[in-house]
Amino acid sequence: MKGVYERADWTWKEVRKATLIAAAAPPSGSRADLTPRFTTHFNMFCLPPAGEAMLSKIFGSILEGFLKGGFPEKV
Repeated sequence: MKGVYERADWTWKEVRKATLIAAAAPPSGSRADLTPRFTTHFNMFCLPPAGEAMLSKIFGSILEGFLKGGFPEKV
């Protein structure tokens, strides 16, 4: 319907050019299955768990970017 109502004063808030990205873990514990009615609104894909080498590469690259500039002398 291209918008939502603001619950505080029931005014209409129009939503344009929005992208919704969602993530879900497998159902267990207090997590429930996602219903087909809900999942029809999304493109679903599954990723296998990343191995230790891949996680090291991902987080090492991020950390390298933060540390590239160096530190001031007093640090």
